[in-house]
Amino acid sequence: MSKPRSLTEIMKEKETSDANESAQQVITWMEEKLGAPLPKKPFRELIWDGQLLCKVANALKPGCIRKFHRQPRLHMMQVENVGFFLTACKTRFGLPDAALFEPTDVQDENDETSLSSLRKILAVLTQLSRDYPGSNQVGEISVGGTSATFEEPSPESLQEPEPEPQPEPEPEPEPVVAPVKSTPVAVSQNAGSGVWYINGTADELSETQKAVLGEITSTINNHLSCESKRSLIDELRAEVHALRKKLANSSDAELRTLAHEYGLGNSVSEVPASKERNWYIDWILKYGRKA
Repeated sequence: MSKPRSLTEIMKEKETSDANESAQQVITWMEEKLGAPLPKKPFRELIWDGQLLCKVANALKPGCIRKFHRQPRLHMMQVENVGFFLTACKTRFGLPDAALFEPTDVQDENDETSLSSLRKILAVLTQLSRDYPGSNQVGEISVGGTSATFEEPSPESLQEPEPEPQPEPEPEPEPVVAPVKSTPVAVSQNAGSGVWYINGTADELSETQKAVLGEITSTINNHLSCESKRSLIDELRAEVHALRKKLANSSDAELRTLAHEYGLGNSVSEVPASKERNWYIDWILKYGRKA
């Protein structure tokens, strides 16, 4: 005779079933917004490296995440992708900090916390589905036993600091390269493609880099063990060493191409051909982000 199940086990089974049903509804909504079917995988596997989350954000508001890692081999790249999505949720979609999940929740495999973290993720995506509904409205998700509700953002909090770019399938919008100026300029919507650097103007990417680094550092300190931190350091050190070696052995023309591959300009033709080697190397090492 089997042992009777406890009330806790019954409740957890019910919550798991509800979360899985909600996850399927979210998947259906994402497929509708992306206009394409997703692979037949568990929900967590679909969002594991953050790419899908970034693509969904861009589908809801084109250009809100200008650049993300499309081949995130390293764990840090995957966490950074999730961070880009969460930043868009705050700055572009008006969701409060308290409503968001942690970047590490996406890859939470702990039996005791994975269900709770999954429900937090689903709550965020459910709110987005309410703001940008499809034909199949996603049902309400509860977090920690209470329904997930969000305050309606004020018009001021949703005000866009710059015009929205036109939707592009993969390449970034074509920038207009202005003449070189000697004085700093305000941050423009082309900062992500390095036009400010080509023009010799203000350092428009450093603040973004600092913010992302701060968020990643906080996540690492709060969630990684010493052994995991050591492994991560080894991976990053090896990658930086390989890049420095590649730069040292590259010709001037190859450096120009590498600078574009790491995010400088929307085409190789936009990257100046008359600069010294150190100019390209400076961009790649300080600001380069190869998606």
